[in-house]
Amino acid sequence: MSEAARRENLRRLLRPRHIAMVGGRAIENAIGHARAIGFAGDIWPVHPTRESVAGLRCYPDVASLPQAPDAAFLATPAAVTVEVVDALSQKGAGGAVCFASGFAETGADGAALERKLAEAAGDMAMLGPNCTGFSNYLDRVAVSLGSLEPLPGLDRGPAFVAQSGSIGLNASRARRSLDFAYVMSIGNQAVTDMADLIAVLAEDKRVTAIALYIESLKRPGAFLEAVNAARAAGKPVFVLKAGRHALSARMAQSHTAAMLADDNLYDALFARAGAVRVPTLSVLIETLKLISIGGAPRGRRLAVLTCSGAESTLAADAALDAGFELPTPGAKASAAITELLPAFGTPNNPLDYHTQMWGDVTAQVKVFEALLADGYDSATLVMNFPVVANPDATPAYNDWRAAVEAALQANTGGTPFSVTFSLPEGVPDEERERLAKAGITPLQGFDDAFLALGAARDGLASLGRPAATALAVSSNPQGGRRTCDEWESKQWLSSLGVALPPGRCVAPEKAGRAAGEIGFPVALKAVSAALPHKSEAGAVVLGLESAAAVEHATAAMIARLRAAAVPVTAERMLVEAMAARPVAELIVGITRDPHFGPVLAIGAGGVLAELLGDVATLLLPASRQEIAGALDSLKVMALLRGFRGGPAGDIEAVVDTVSAIADAASATPELLELDVNPLFVLPAGQGAVAVDALMVLAQEYPHPGGSSR
Repeated sequence: MSEAARRENLRRLLRPRHIAMVGGRAIENAIGHARAIGFAGDIWPVHPTRESVAGLRCYPDVASLPQAPDAAFLATPAAVTVEVVDALSQKGAGGAVCFASGFAETGADGAALERKLAEAAGDMAMLGPNCTGFSNYLDRVAVSLGSLEPLPGLDRGPAFVAQSGSIGLNASRARRSLDFAYVMSIGNQAVTDMADLIAVLAEDKRVTAIALYIESLKRPGAFLEAVNAARAAGKPVFVLKAGRHALSARMAQSHTAAMLADDNLYDALFARAGAVRVPTLSVLIETLKLISIGGAPRGRRLAVLTCSGAESTLAADAALDAGFELPTPGAKASAAITELLPAFGTPNNPLDYHTQMWGDVTAQVKVFEALLADGYDSATLVMNFPVVANPDATPAYNDWRAAVEAALQANTGGTPFSVTFSLPEGVPDEERERLAKAGITPLQGFDDAFLALGAARDGLASLGRPAATALAVSSNPQGGRRTCDEWESKQWLSSLGVALPPGRCVAPEKAGRAAGEIGFPVALKAVSAALPHKSEAGAVVLGLESAAAVEHATAAMIARLRAAAVPVTAERMLVEAMAARPVAELIVGITRDPHFGPVLAIGAGGVLAELLGDVATLLLPASRQEIAGALDSLKVMALLRGFRGGPAGDIEAVVDTVSAIADAASATPELLELDVNPLFVLPAGQGAVAVDALMVLAQEYPHPGGSSR
């Protein structure tokens, strides 16, 4: 099958000249949806026994169709769907939407049937199975199981691609002053996946932004490339990812793999690609509204207007949490605002303009314009309508209308302007639409609004980023896994230039002599691949001050391990000089994911590595700048900078060490896991030392060897 042919067929599917509708009663609904949206092409129902469906001539099978359809909607049982897809492929169809469930989501048998479905598709594009289809409001196309009156056609707007039909439906029907250009349900992604759709939407100049609901990605590398293309085309990408707390089922021996859940990998992917993750569906909608109506914030300088002290305080908290700055108005703006405020008013930001001018459109316009003229990157007015039975018969209600009118009349000077309604239901439909039509974004819900402002800001900023580097995904080594002992692991690190404590790996009877040659105090460790975590097994003794102490500790350790039935077959001892007291301990780890490739984790190390969870995740390859940025995001960085008068750590040495490990991991597909825990960070200028290490390799991979150093 040809990737280029399938991509071209996807374009045919999304903008078809004709649609085949295959199935029984369900396709009546789909035909009605296509008609209601205004589809002007041919619709060809297919059913083996019916003469007509929805007033249209019915064809008995795919082979009988007048020509190869650009698109097909299949509402047939799972097994029949495979046969129909095969017939469509043989006919030369562009693509199909497969509504049927009963495939990979049901287990092994369903997964086998889904593989047959994908094979039957050939070069066709295909959404699903287990999906409701798509609506293209730009070209008035619906190939979907429509159940509601469709939205009006558009000239431009955001696209929403979701693995769930109901999520797409909910978003497109929300009373939020947002119309989508495309709404797509893609289901199991047996053939056409999220990356394919992003790439094609990136080509459509009418699409202003791309929103995604993701449960899983089959091709993270292709996703990254597609987001690169979207950003290059001026379309920010926003992601709602489900399953934040689903732990990885991966079997792991290392601390690193144990700390990493699947969601860490997605966060790292989104950060690398420049896709902005949002926490909820409502924040996603509010973010797209900012892009589509009033414009995203152009930077972090935000102006907030309220007429309430409480709202000012809450707004300040929410704005700062969202990464905004709230600069106090400059001298000229402060002087203008002071003249307008009551005697007790102060020209702050957030600006509480007080209820003395509440209901006075002219006064509010002047205050708004005075603040907006001060060069902010965006501004929002916080308010909320009360619920009254008859607004037109309630004179006080006009005071709230006056605030909206002032927002409409104010000259923003090109500053993106929004009105934040404290509660989602706190704005009447007619007031929301008035603002939207005037290019002022009506944001619904206080917390959602400020999160959306931050997300839209980040989405706009992402357009200026260079293309992300491709992932180092390679075919996974076949066969088993082999855990290396600490000596073997450190030999590999040493070959990369990673600093280690001076030490030797010797037979037990030579441990005391080796310690004397190294110099006291020393650490004594049992060396065995069966001891991935030696502390728990009592296989480490620190701070030994004499050869006699080393010999005694060696005998006691071997007896202890034998009594515990630990299979220490080689009975080798690692004797190392005690490392200098560190400024901080880090963990540096590598895991290899079959879809994401090698993953680097940096975090607070030592025995508290998993407990603290202070970890940053990067997909590889990673630049030195990215590694430094990940390190800078950690809480433990406070120690490395010199906490409470303590010495600063050798941050440059840490970045050197991590970069060497990351580069080697990118180039070594046989490396399955690596833990350097702890990595001692010594005072500035003194380096960083790998005190302990664990490496897991593909079974047959050779490794650096040796018995001493």
